[in-house]
Amino acid sequence: MGGETTLLPFYNIPNLLYESKSQNSLILLTLAGSITQPSPLGAYKNGKPRPSASNSSAQTPMSSSHDADMDTSSSTSGSTRSEGDGEKDSTYGSCDSDSSIRDYYRRRSWGDQSKFKNVLSRLSEEVEESGQLAAITELCELLSFATDSSLSNLMADSFSPILVKLASQDSNPDIMLLTTRAITYLCDVNSRSSGFLVRHNAVPVLCQKLMVIEYLDVAEQCLQALEKISREQPLACLQSGAVMAVLNYIDFFSTSMQRVALSTVVNICKKPTSESLSPFMEAIPVLCNLLQYEDKQLVESVVTCLIKIGEQVCHSSDMLDEFCRHGLIQQALHLIDLNSRTTLGQPIYVGLIALLVKLASGSAVAFRTLLELNISSIIKDILSTYDLSHHGMLSTSVVDGHCSQMHGVLKLLNELLPTVTREQDIEVQLLSDREAFLMERPDIVEKFGIDLLPVLIQVLHSGVDMYICYGCLSIISKLVSWSKSDVLLTLLQTANFSSFLAGVFTRKDPHVILLALQIVDTVLLKLPHVFLKAFTKEGVLFTIYGLFSPDKCSQFMSSVFDGRRFAKDECKKS
Repeated sequence: MGGETTLLPFYNIPNLLYESKSQNSLILLTLAGSITQPSPLGAYKNGKPRPSASNSSAQTPMSSSHDADMDTSSSTSGSTRSEGDGEKDSTYGSCDSDSSIRDYYRRRSWGDQSKFKNVLSRLSEEVEESGQLAAITELCELLSFATDSSLSNLMADSFSPILVKLASQDSNPDIMLLTTRAITYLCDVNSRSSGFLVRHNAVPVLCQKLMVIEYLDVAEQCLQALEKISREQPLACLQSGAVMAVLNYIDFFSTSMQRVALSTVVNICKKPTSESLSPFMEAIPVLCNLLQYEDKQLVESVVTCLIKIGEQVCHSSDMLDEFCRHGLIQQALHLIDLNSRTTLGQPIYVGLIALLVKLASGSAVAFRTLLELNISSIIKDILSTYDLSHHGMLSTSVVDGHCSQMHGVLKLLNELLPTVTREQDIEVQLLSDREAFLMERPDIVEKFGIDLLPVLIQVLHSGVDMYICYGCLSIISKLVSWSKSDVLLTLLQTANFSSFLAGVFTRKDPHVILLALQIVDTVLLKLPHVFLKAFTKEGVLFTIYGLFSPDKCSQFMSSVFDGRRFAKDECKKS
């Protein structure tokens, strides 16, 4: 800044801070300008730090206009302090304070508007690069300090075509950089600027700079500009190819810029339509590759994109198969594994499991891949963490998130274990592809039973709600149906299955009881000589008979014991 700055003595600072509210903001602004070094261009907006736009090598000279504003503010603060020194307490928080602040910002807004008009006039008339560079530099500085009221919609619309034209030029990298920076700041200052810029074809210009990168700092600024525009104009960005533009060379950018690029894709993915899926499907390979990165924020943005895309393509098995051809299943299983190095937030984690449910439901490729990648051991670990006894010490949101996670896991298991066709004489070729696969791979079914049956019983014993109880019993029913007799015998004897079923029948929900009846029926069909005695001993058969004819319970049990005595007598006679 020009001239020497007179530093305020530090012993005066407490006195200055004791001034009324009406002057505190002006005094602090004066102090900031007096006792600190000047900030780089665009470092502050509305008295708060603005994030650095890029690490550009282009130098942006400071305008002297803010020095004048600061001097004026300083003198105003000083005069007000001397006049109201004896009325500090009475003026604190008064209406005059609010009025003076409003007057200050009104004068500042009028001053900014005149400066914007001046810059607009110069940019419209200037043909020399040096003049354009000076004007765009001043515009960047004005925008970096501007407020919402500083720039009218009409003025923002007038700047848009000029900025787009300057950004499209390739002759001067400094002009390109500062123009894209001005576009970024313009979107910050005026909420309707994104629409004005889109109308003047700013998005294709920015995308072109990213598809053919000449200057890295210009490309980084284009990323930030597109991210701002995508918040308000996602469809325009999608139609202009912004998805692949920001992802095309994402490996060459720093982590912070990669986050900006993914934030742009997330904004565009918020409202995808079935007619606009082609750009998203083109981005699937890049997105799946980014799941391997270690930056949590980056990975969560990628997962969010994939979830949104999956919601739109779940009706097409071909598109779901395309998801799986780029390693999505492998990376997703790694992320939901409790031993993963990348820990996702609860909503993202639950959303990723829901995506796997959609894939398993609609894609034969996903179904086979999930089973072959030993998903049962991963789900076993997830189910093992469910302990209702500790829920009383957790917040409601945490408990709800954990329950949502359980619901998602049970839905996934339900898709991976199709309902068994009960006809015994059905040919394998008449089965569905999924049923045929499980028939050919009994080892997978056995692994599922070994991993999941004990932990499902453990979850049921923990006192879960009826929804989770029904889901666990449904999976147990399918495991019993799919397991071969010898494998089933080992599984059920290890799990003390008869006692477990007796406890299930104490629940009053008819859906749960019906599932328990189906399980008993299947077990007795496969292993009648083994479990009839055990079910009788544990009271399972007594409870079942009581469901249909309570008054004949005693008669039923008497006939059971008489039948057993008759069998023993016959054996002795023979």
